[in-house]
Amino acid sequence: GSETYSRFADALSSAGINLAGGTYTVFAPPDSVVDEFLARGGQLTPDVISYHIVNGQVATSAFSSADLSTLHGGRLTYRRMFRKHFIDDATPGAKASDVMCSNGIVHSCDMVLQPGWTPPIED
Repeated sequence: GSETYSRFADALSSAGINLAGGTYTVFAPPDSVVDEFLARGGQLTPDVISYHIVNGQVATSAFSSADLSTLHGGRLTYRRMFRKHFIDDATPGAKASDVMCSNGIVHSCDMVLQPGWTPPIED
């Protein structure tokens, strides 16, 4: 089955975030991920939603060198481990990556990203 992103899109709209007139990269969690997040008591606040959006087009191949500053004001952390890309603690592109849109690129994201995330301390 194909994943849909209507919950994230609805939250984007209700947060009043308008992506017209710019170029953006969006790390969008599919509905199944959003539903699980909400079931655990999470909230899709404007801060949380804007933390999924980076200015400019960032393809998967550019994750390591790109400025991943978000519309929220925080910065996403890129790491490569176990032959996988990680954005904060999420694996981008698990369902879809580098999806070109009229105003940027969308990467699916296997979890809802949280502002203030910090990488685990390595022993």
